[in-house]
Order: sequence, then C-alpha cells, then structure tokens
Amino acid sequence: RRFKSCPRYVCHCRARALRQEPAVYSAAVNLSGFATIASVLVGGTLLGVVGAILAVPVTAAPKGIMAEIMKPRRERMAALRAEA
Repeated sequence: RRFKSCPRYVCHCRARALRQEPAVYSAAVNLSGFATIASVLVGGTLLGVVGAILAVPVTAAPKGIMAEIMKPRRERMAALRAEA
C-alpha cells in the first residue's frame, strides 16, 4: 500500500524540478528561461544525458566571453562620454 504512492511522489518531484530548474539556471548564468530549456532539449537530443548536463554552460559561455571582450570598449566609451 505504501509503494503505490511512490510513483506519484517521483512524478511530483520531477514536475517540480522541471518548473524550478530553468529559473535557477537562468538566474545563475543570466540566461532567459526559454534559452535554458531550449539548450537542455537540444543538448539532450544531440548528446543524451551528457549533452543535457553540459547544455546550459555551453550556451552561457559565448555570452560571458563576449562580455569580457567588449569590456575594454565599454570602458573607453564611458571615458569618452565623461570627457564630453
């Protein structure tokens, strides 16, 4: 009798995780919820479990790299605006 509720509990936990994971990941790596879900789906489809695990960091990496590349330019532009 106790084991009949076990599958229901597992489904409940999985459903809760599917709602919360995109919010947590998107806040951690500064991505939208849609981008987080889409990257996990694509990564999981292409590479299975490993792809799903690596999908969010791989998706967030170009955004972080571009931010670091553009940082000196933003600083130069801020200095030019301050002079004017």
